[in-house]
Amino acid sequence: MSKKPRVCFECGGKGSVIGNYGIRKKCSKCDGSGCQYKTACTECEGIGVQRLTVTEYIYLPQGVKDGQKIRLHQLGHASDCYTSLPGDLLLTINVMESEIFQREEQTIKSIIPLSLTQAILGTKITVDTVDGKINIVIPEGTQDGDTLVLRNYGVWAFDPPDTYDPQELRGDHVLKFEVRIQKDLTEN
Repeated sequence: MSKKPRVCFECGGKGSVIGNYGIRKKCSKCDGSGCQYKTACTECEGIGVQRLTVTEYIYLPQGVKDGQKIRLHQLGHASDCYTSLPGDLLLTINVMESEIFQREEQTIKSIIPLSLTQAILGTKITVDTVDGKINIVIPEGTQDGDTLVLRNYGVWAFDPPDTYDPQELRGDHVLKFEVRIQKDLTEN
């Protein structure tokens, strides 16, 4: 491991020199870093940074959409220069599809199967939401294709202004009822 680096005598610490026809090129003595070591570090090859693959746990904000990009500060590549800070890492979000929910902007939709008896007589059932399970009342006489809107059970606003209550900007959850007729199993 070397001590403190010294300024490259060839480029004067700029990392580049003027070559033929007045064109700047990378300094060959310091490989563009602007500094040299008497004894180069074997781990970083004398440039002051190491190439590592790291695993980081990151927080994804609520309301993020498929294809959206998120910038993570200083988790990218560092330049090959002594004391440089790493750049930013730009992530493109790939949201997996759900077996239960479909998303349209801030609205969540799901299909709720009902038996013919439940649709005719009405009932209480438990449905899945992004906030967990809730109990709802199915009114009697529910038709195939009828919907029920659960206000403020949808997707949160991605980056709401500070002047708004985030709950006001939250989407809805639309339940679409699908009446399924079941055959009597005792029939031959």
